Amino acid sequence: MKRSLLVLSLLAVAGVATGLTFGVNAPLDEFQGIFQKIMYVHVPSAWLAYLSFAVVLVAGIGYLVTKRHSWDRVAASSAEMGVFFTGVALITGMLWGRPVWGTFWDWGDARLVLTALMFIVYLGYLALRRSISNPDISESSRSSRFRSSTCPSHGSVPCTRLRRSCDLRRSKAWERQRSTLPCFARS
Repeated sequence: MKRSLLVLSLLAVAGVATGLTFGVNAPLDEFQGIFQKIMYVHVPSAWLAYLSFAVVLVAGIGYLVTKRHSWDRVAASSAEMGVFFTGVALITGMLWGRPVWGTFWDWGDARLVLTALMFIVYLGYLALRRSISNPDISESSRSSRFRSSTCPSHGSVPCTRLRRSCDLRRSKAWERQRSTLPCFARS
């Protein structure tokens, strides 16, 4: 076990170092300049958040079906990772949006609002999990586990709606039409 953990840690460090090297040495975008490099952190963070929340959903269903605590632990740890990566995606998106769109936040953009909603739902999920005083002893802990394992099904709704909102926005007005950069300005 220790050897495999060491190998995985070294592979993770090598992967991060390689990604940083490619990101730093990538040529600047013709129109967005240095701000485009924020996307090298923003997009993978968003995908990792969605992946983490998908794991939470699968693990929550796994717990409801089998009542094995290992599924519950997987759901809890994946939710924490998902909240972290959603926070990173929101922050980097705002840092990119200010110079490119001219504003940090646009309440008219369904992706932003649904991502923030997803972030809040999973923060609530983590708060619900923390409200269980001793999850291994009481009868009420089983009902609390049941409530916390059904919460991801409600949290997965914003995830599925995000993809649809992107399709709707693409057909109407997308980032290029709302940008402050000259190459992306409305004609």
